Amino acid sequence: MFRGDRRHVALQTYMSSSSLLPLSADQIARLEQLVSELAPSQVAWLGGYLTGIGAGGAVGSAQQAAIAPAVAVPSVTILYMTQTGNAEGVANDLAAALKAHSIPVVLSDVAEFSAKKLKSVGYLALIASTYGEGEPPDTGEDFYNAVMGDRAAKMADAKFAVFGLGDSTYEFFCKLGADFDSRFEALGGTRLLDRVDCDVDYDDQAAEWVTTLSEKIAAEVAAAAPAPVSALSAIPASTQYDKKNPFPAELSERILLNGRGSHKEVYHIELSLEDSGLSHTPGDSIGVVSQNSNVVVEALQGAMGWSGTEDADGSPVSDALKLTYDITSLSPQVLEKYNAFAQSDTLTDLLQAEKRSELMDYIYGREVIDIVTEFPVSGLAPADLVGCLRKLAPRFFSVASSLKAYEEEVHLTVGAVRYCSHSRERLGVCSTFLADRVDIGDRLPTYVHANKNFRLPADPSAKMIMVGPGTGIAPFRAFLQDREADGAAGDNWLFFGDQHATTDFLYQLEWQRFLKSGLLSQMDVAFSRDQDHKIYVQHRMQEHAAQLYAWLQEGAYFYVCGDEGNMAHDVHNTLVDIVAKHGGMAVDAAEEHVKSLQRDKRYQRDVY
Repeated sequence: MFRGDRRHVALQTYMSSSSLLPLSADQIARLEQLVSELAPSQVAWLGGYLTGIGAGGAVGSAQQAAIAPAVAVPSVTILYMTQTGNAEGVANDLAAALKAHSIPVVLSDVAEFSAKKLKSVGYLALIASTYGEGEPPDTGEDFYNAVMGDRAAKMADAKFAVFGLGDSTYEFFCKLGADFDSRFEALGGTRLLDRVDCDVDYDDQAAEWVTTLSEKIAAEVAAAAPAPVSALSAIPASTQYDKKNPFPAELSERILLNGRGSHKEVYHIELSLEDSGLSHTPGDSIGVVSQNSNVVVEALQGAMGWSGTEDADGSPVSDALKLTYDITSLSPQVLEKYNAFAQSDTLTDLLQAEKRSELMDYIYGREVIDIVTEFPVSGLAPADLVGCLRKLAPRFFSVASSLKAYEEEVHLTVGAVRYCSHSRERLGVCSTFLADRVDIGDRLPTYVHANKNFRLPADPSAKMIMVGPGTGIAPFRAFLQDREADGAAGDNWLFFGDQHATTDFLYQLEWQRFLKSGLLSQMDVAFSRDQDHKIYVQHRMQEHAAQLYAWLQEGAYFYVCGDEGNMAHDVHNTLVDIVAKHGGMAVDAAEEHVKSLQRDKRYQRDVY
């Protein structure tokens, strides 16, 4: 029995034996209910709170007793570095868990936290997303460099824990978490928990880490200072529909945007959010919980010699492979788990640390079916195979509409992924789910994924430069719809690119309408296959370099959406070149100027 339980029993005994209590029966019942729900530290705090009221005799004294506890409780500094919001979500969950233990927190994006303050933190939790090829998110680069630098603050008094987020299909999986974890220790910090590295299906590990860390800190605080703690902070109620409880949105429209003869297949998707209470903002994404294709599932079952009815994880293996597990992407972790059964010399050799690049080259373009056919394991049970796999993660699509233009709806721009590799036809999981396997009127689980790092300027008169080739055009459709609804006065300049003007000019009529109305001040397009030499959006930027630099000097915001691997890097380098040339700067100075635009949220990217 907890101490709080014993206090409850004592309270009941006292109340039942006394006929002189200055409380009504209803008040006694409510007090008993309250005490029964409190943790020991909260019972102790309540005693101090009530004593303060009795001593002071005034509401002001009671408030002072609540705000100024007898013993200060150390706060926990929770930092996150994120590109799309996943790390921030874990950070918010940890903050809520600590507040539930009456532990005060300091919650901050690393972009808004000086690395020098690390010397004075007591408890530190860092949630770090690794982005691209082992890089920090755009807003986290300065903090990362400061911590890794020679003049980094010492952390002798800090107790820390690091939670890493990444994607194991990339070579430098969770590199940032590993870097910070080892660096904090080198700076004198004490590790509270071993670092956790999480893949895209991180929810269960995150929940376990949040619980373990918050309970460990609460136990240490209670042992060091068992006196009353500060009042419990209000925790906002969670949205009804979210990642754990997605909304069944109805597919109300699906339109192929490409013309006949195009090599691409891009769909305009409309989902109804009616009666959901969900709200999205331009710059956000929509998470879609999809399913694997029956074609892919049946091919894998056939390769394994299964009928589909065998038990996998408490459900038929056909259901598990279709609904629960990722069977179209590989990672080193998946191969390592599978090789525990396969015992393949080839895989063992590839999995050596020094063969990392060779391993990633091997993985590229292959799926689970390629591994089980190339390295077969006779009699492998379904439960053993699914134990090797990652969970099927939601897919995210940039919001392509504004609620101000389309109430209770959200629009997406989805390119269906179909290609051939290693002599097999491949299907994008969610893109072909939306393109082929759901019908108009069907409902599919969705939720809003907020992205505070990709937002319209707060000033409606500010200029905007938007670079969005291919499906990267989606958020800028939402941006312009929102500005049109608000009557925003700021000029808008759009760069768009694709393969062919006649077949791949996505939303062409809408851009023409915006140009005619004056909402879109200028639009420059690059259709790469319409001439002998390829022309991309970065080439159009160079053609208008002087004007683009002038807009930046006038306070314009610069946005990029699309492919991170090639396009976004090329656009970034072009932006640096433009700043260097037209700003009369050396390349290093131009790089720093562009970084300052990022710090000021005037250069924002939504790249994947």
